[in-house]
Amino acid sequence: MPRTSIGGAFYRGCDFRPPILRGREPVFRPETIISAAFHFHLGDAMNRSLRLALLSLFLTAGMTQAASVRQFQPQGRIDQQNRATAIFTSDMVKLGETAGPEPFNVNCGSVAGEGRWVDPKTWAWQLARPLQPGERCEFTLKPDLKALNGEGMGGKNVFSFYASGPWPRSILPRPGGPVEEDQAFIINGGGSLDRVSVEKNVWCEADGVGNRIPVRFLPDEQRRDILAHAYGNHGPDPVVVSCAERLPPGAKMKLVWGKGVMAANGTPTEKEESFVFTVREPFRATLSCEREKAGAPCSPLSSVSVEFSAHTDAKLLQKIRLVTPDGARSPKDPNKDSSQRENMARSVTFPGPFPQNAEFTLELPAGLKDDAGRPLANGGNFPLKFRTGALPPLAKFPGSFGIVELKEGGLLPVTLRNVEAKLATAGLKLPGSHRFGDQRLTEDGDVIAAMKALAKFEQQTKTVKVNRDGRLEDYVDPFYARELSFLDKRPGVMRQELPKPGGSAEFEVVGIPLSKPGYHIVEIESRLLGASLLSAPKPMYVRTAVLVTNMAVHLKRGKDNALVWVTALDSGKPVAEAEVRVAGCDGKELWRGKTDRLGRAAIDQPLVMPYCRYEGSFLFASARLGEDYSFVRSDWNEGIEPWRFGVETWGESADFKIHTVFDRSLFRPGQTVSMKHIARGRNSKGFLLPGDEALPTKLTVRQAETGAEFTQPLVWDKNGSAVSQWKIPESAKRGTYEVALAGSKRGMIVSGEFRVADFRLPVFTGSVQGVPVRQVAPAKVPLALGLSFLNGGAAKGAGVEVSSTLRPRWPTYAHYERFNFTIDFNDEALAAFGVGRDREEEHLVLDKQQLTLDKAGAAKLDVALPEKPKGPSELYTEMTFTDPNGEIQTIHGTVELWPAAVTLGISIADWASGG
Repeated sequence: MPRTSIGGAFYRGCDFRPPILRGREPVFRPETIISAAFHFHLGDAMNRSLRLALLSLFLTAGMTQAASVRQFQPQGRIDQQNRATAIFTSDMVKLGETAGPEPFNVNCGSVAGEGRWVDPKTWAWQLARPLQPGERCEFTLKPDLKALNGEGMGGKNVFSFYASGPWPRSILPRPGGPVEEDQAFIINGGGSLDRVSVEKNVWCEADGVGNRIPVRFLPDEQRRDILAHAYGNHGPDPVVVSCAERLPPGAKMKLVWGKGVMAANGTPTEKEESFVFTVREPFRATLSCEREKAGAPCSPLSSVSVEFSAHTDAKLLQKIRLVTPDGARSPKDPNKDSSQRENMARSVTFPGPFPQNAEFTLELPAGLKDDAGRPLANGGNFPLKFRTGALPPLAKFPGSFGIVELKEGGLLPVTLRNVEAKLATAGLKLPGSHRFGDQRLTEDGDVIAAMKALAKFEQQTKTVKVNRDGRLEDYVDPFYARELSFLDKRPGVMRQELPKPGGSAEFEVVGIPLSKPGYHIVEIESRLLGASLLSAPKPMYVRTAVLVTNMAVHLKRGKDNALVWVTALDSGKPVAEAEVRVAGCDGKELWRGKTDRLGRAAIDQPLVMPYCRYEGSFLFASARLGEDYSFVRSDWNEGIEPWRFGVETWGESADFKIHTVFDRSLFRPGQTVSMKHIARGRNSKGFLLPGDEALPTKLTVRQAETGAEFTQPLVWDKNGSAVSQWKIPESAKRGTYEVALAGSKRGMIVSGEFRVADFRLPVFTGSVQGVPVRQVAPAKVPLALGLSFLNGGAAKGAGVEVSSTLRPRWPTYAHYERFNFTIDFNDEALAAFGVGRDREEEHLVLDKQQLTLDKAGAAKLDVALPEKPKGPSELYTEMTFTDPNGEIQTIHGTVELWPAAVTLGISIADWASGG
């Protein structure tokens, strides 16, 4: 039965109709609903009072409901609040009428406040300050308050909230950070506190201390000094306390705020809270240097550093001395590489190298203390003696891979120092020599496989146990591969002896002869290196890979073709008739051919790069001419990346593009998003229409923050375009939404995004402008203000607020780049010219002046300057107004100011050009 009236609903539950009418649905016409509802006979037995009650019930239900407060926040106990908001069920004021009548009688005691209408239904009361513990605010609806449509007020009419007991709104230093052993804590309890209750119910706890440590209030003079130098706002009447005992260094400590703390008005704290800090470590000095391994003396090649656990006087650190066999050394100035000199520092460095196998003494100056005045806890260890060892053994190749020119002798350089003069291996003595192995490869598949195997081999790691501060911890050794031989048990390895003419201790560069062209893997084995750098006495292996050739191979890959060209390393000339092969990272050959007379091999087909998961994907182009062999990989681009030459390449790897065009990019819930999707393929000639198999079949709209998805099918036309629409649900989460297209072999492609938000469009547009005349040394600056509706019409009679700031300006002039128009005077010159340093600062010259616009929505204003500009300046002006949508808007404008009609610039001759 249609529920069109209270009468119909009443008869549905209690059918008083005659039996002949029961079970039938009555028909009600809106214009006769009351008569229809009571047209049926109620029966002679029904008394008069029941009929009157039914009539009263119906008439009351049909009346318009009174307006009421739908939401009031906050209510009840609050922690920290300085704003109250009431939302009504009906419009109470006109749109944009922020200064409408106040709906409440407000009683917040001594706390003042100000109310304003945020929108037609929302009213806000801003308190001058947050309520202190025990203070209360009560809001009572005014008895004569009416809604904009004349409705009276109903529902609840009294709302209140009160501040909870005192609790730490903020603590300085911040919880979780470090504190001193005698740290003073600044606590904002929200207002004045009862001193006795704080002393009884606030305490400290520290690791290693079995009992509570009470707090003590600092003397007034010390309290004022601490507050004067502390950063931030600490609220009214903050508490400054410290623990009654010094805290143990390095310990965890708690500052406990107990339940019994009371405000000055007697309001107690309702819950206990704890705040954790870490006490600073003791002030210690530590010597640091590089060592070959744990327990070894310092390396004579490394720097020696002295590090402190806290900041100390930088001047005192310059008095630290390192006594060497050659005399005492001073440390490097810690401020040498800094643009500003620091008074405090935490470390000094003595740059190496140092004499080897020598004894040194580190001396610290007397009276060394940290920034908290603490002396060195380990000062008894100084002067500190230590030693340097011998120069560490060295066997080093120039890099992990390189190219050696065949025509230059094919010598691979290796740097050696302090390695074996007598290498004993299985009882074999090789005086003046080192063992090394060499594997030579010239087949593409073998070279690619060896490259992959070597890269994987070098990535091996080993987890070992190390002792750190008395605890065994797992350490992953990333250099484990140096303990293993790569060439051991590999076929085709040639082993040779490497002569070292200068003897074991000499630092020299030795050439390893690699006379045949090809890809070589060279590995040196040294027991002295292992004894020096490894934890156990065993050989250490140093290896590299090198290409010995006289040819350079170049590869350029396009979308549907490619080009390989070959040049000679010794002459740079093209190499003709060279056999060229192209393979993928999987070793499979993709193309084969020969170079022409210009050394070019044109490949008129697309080179599809295979996917290699672990080693990376690349193309491998090789060239052969006689015995010579060379190659290049497509991923060898370090130093020649396109972006280094100003070429935009971001996202250019894809040969298929989809872009979504939106009707706009910002929407409200419930609106419809209209989209057009455009798909294109790419080749060497530009764009082309993609095939049907490449086009996605499904559109997905995904909420970026939550991952919620909405899908719908896609239908493409013959032009590679698709049109779709999506209606945003009313309950949709606000935020960013991605549009992704899926259903093809290319997977999901994100083609665009839009935002869903609750927003208001501005109603007004305005301007703040100066007059077109150039302002030279003005005493006042004329301004023209304007405000109008975006859809046309002036904002006549609107109230605005204007503020202006005078600030310096540093102009530049086209075609005069070599001239300096900004003279940076020192203080003496500034005084001579009558110009103060404040010329470089901003000055407020007009503060929130109220103006009313005329019928044309305009106003003129002269801003008086305190003095004429001493240099190029600008007057920055802001005009603030209330937009009819309820928001406060601000627009601004600037006017250039000049001290004179002519600006002087100085050009200094360029010494390099002699001009």
